[in-house]
Amino acid sequence: MTVVRDHGTPTAEEAFTPGAAKDTDGQTPAASRDDTTLVSHGYLLDGEYHAVKATDYTIPEGGTFAYASKQGQIVQVSESKVRGMSWRYTLNILAPDGVTLANPAPAFTVTYLTRATHEAAITSIIVDGRAIDGFDPSKHEYTAQVDNIDHWTASADFDKSTGMGVTIHKDHDKATITATSADGLTKSTYTLKVSEKPLTLNRAGIDGATVEGLASTGADTASMISVVAVLLAAGVACLAAGLTRRLHRGKRDDAPSDDGTGVQDAE
Repeated sequence: MTVVRDHGTPTAEEAFTPGAAKDTDGQTPAASRDDTTLVSHGYLLDGEYHAVKATDYTIPEGGTFAYASKQGQIVQVSESKVRGMSWRYTLNILAPDGVTLANPAPAFTVTYLTRATHEAAITSIIVDGRAIDGFDPSKHEYTAQVDNIDHWTASADFDKSTGMGVTIHKDHDKATITATSADGLTKSTYTLKVSEKPLTLNRAGIDGATVEGLASTGADTASMISVVAVLLAAGVACLAAGLTRRLHRGKRDDAPSDDGTGVQDAE
C-alpha cells in the first residue's frame, strides 16, 4: 500500500525549479576550429564554480548546473526533469567553425539537494485508528496489540509537504513501513509487529481472569472439568448416604415395642 497525499498544495519537490544553466568560461582557446569538447562541467554555488568529472552527480542546496565552454563555441542547453529532484542537461555544442556539432551531444544527470526533499522520516504509526505511544522517528522497531490479528489496519503520518513517499507492506502480524525522500536518495524503514489482546472471561465465577492468565498458571480445561465432576459425584453420594440413614432411623422409631406381655404400649 502506498500512502497518497492530498494534491491540493504542491510539494517541495513539485514546486522546485532549478536555476538556469550558466557558462562560466568561454575564453579558453579551442584546440581546433572543429573542437566541440568542453573545458569542464559542474555547478555554481555561492558564486564559486565546482568542476565535476562524473556525468551523474548531486548538486548541494542553492547550487546551479554550470559548464565551461571554449572560445568561439556556441552552446545550447536543453533540460528536462527525469524524476523527483533529478534533471538531465543535454549540451548541443557548435564548434568555432560554425559547422561541426558535438555528436553525440554530452548529457549530464544531476540531483538537486534540499533539506525538505532529502527528508525520509515518518512522524507516527497508527494502528486500528490509534497512534502508537512513544513514537520516535529515530527508533525503527515497534510492537502493538490489536483486537483481531486477522483484521487490523496500519498507517503512518509524515510531512506530506516534502514530497516524500511512504509505502506500507502488511503480512499477517507484521507491517513494514518505508519512507523514501522526494529526491530518492534517502530511505527509512520501520517495522511493526502486532499481537492479539487477551480475551477477558466473566462467566462461571471467573471474573477478570484471562485466557492468557489461565495458560500461565498451567490450568487445563479438561482437568478442571474432571475435578468438578468428581466433586459433584462426591456431593451426590454424601447426600444419598444421609437420606438412607434418615430412612433407617425412621423405621426403627415406628416399629412396635415388645415388653413380654404381648400388649403394645398405647401412645
